[in-house]
Amino acid sequence: MPVIYQITNTVTQDFYIGSAVSFRRRKWQHLYDLKRGVHKNPRMQAAFNVYGEEAFRFSVIEELSDGEDQCEVENEYLKQCVGQPDCYNVNKDALIPRLGQVLSPESRAKISKSRTGKHAGPDHYRYGQALDESVKNKISATQKGRPSPMKGKKMSEQGRANVAAAVKRGPDSHFYGKRPTNAGDLQKAVRVRFPDGSTEVFPSFTHLRDTFGVSIATLIRAAKGNHLITRGVFAGHMVSYADEDAPVVDSVPSEYADLPRTRTEAKALEAKKYFTGKPCTHGHVAPRYTKGVCVVCAAEEQRAKARK
Repeated sequence: MPVIYQITNTVTQDFYIGSAVSFRRRKWQHLYDLKRGVHKNPRMQAAFNVYGEEAFRFSVIEELSDGEDQCEVENEYLKQCVGQPDCYNVNKDALIPRLGQVLSPESRAKISKSRTGKHAGPDHYRYGQALDESVKNKISATQKGRPSPMKGKKMSEQGRANVAAAVKRGPDSHFYGKRPTNAGDLQKAVRVRFPDGSTEVFPSFTHLRDTFGVSIATLIRAAKGNHLITRGVFAGHMVSYADEDAPVVDSVPSEYADLPRTRTEAKALEAKKYFTGKPCTHGHVAPRYTKGVCVVCAAEEQRAKARK
């Protein structure tokens, strides 16, 4: 269901307005980009770097019907909010991101320099030139003379039939009527436990892959092993088959049980470390220093400096 959502900085009360068909997917994408430091909104990225993930709250402010145009509704909010000092949004139109923005002479010069000589048109080094027949024949001859990877090899009649059938569909294809050996596993319903503790069931591994862009091999390994994914874009998630009992997950290991759960709590208690149970940008599920740096990342950085 399309929604209009708001991201609020609970420390400064600054906010960001957006729209999405899948709120969960859009929230995941925002956090993924913010953690990597590549979010397209520079103001919100700068605030995230200072206050951390715990300071940002995601909420749905309006649910839309299937017939409504989410961009039009979002634009109504943007017209009211963009320009206010507490609004992170920069673009005034959801469909035309750069509407009303004026590039500085320096930015125009950089864009011009990056594009010069790389695109078709008058700036192209062969613009307006026509190849004569002799040049065309030379290009044709060089392509025809390239050695074939199958040169000197003989194929059996069955092999030829397989190659011929591979480019066809229907009963003529050698794969017609057959299923991949893991087709049953790929179509099983899948349960996902998100880093915040919530769970959701997806109809298949294929659907999950298309939704989050995660490798199917990674998902199958995690489901069969009943273990937490600690690397990649799906770090901090647990995958299991929906028709099996959900694995018991202790999100707070015993050695971290006494640590504060948030950075704010750690500062209040004057603690050096805190543990959220969520992976850092590099996928480490480990405590973090009160300054916000993961202890594993800090140790790896120190080892790298020592090697130098």
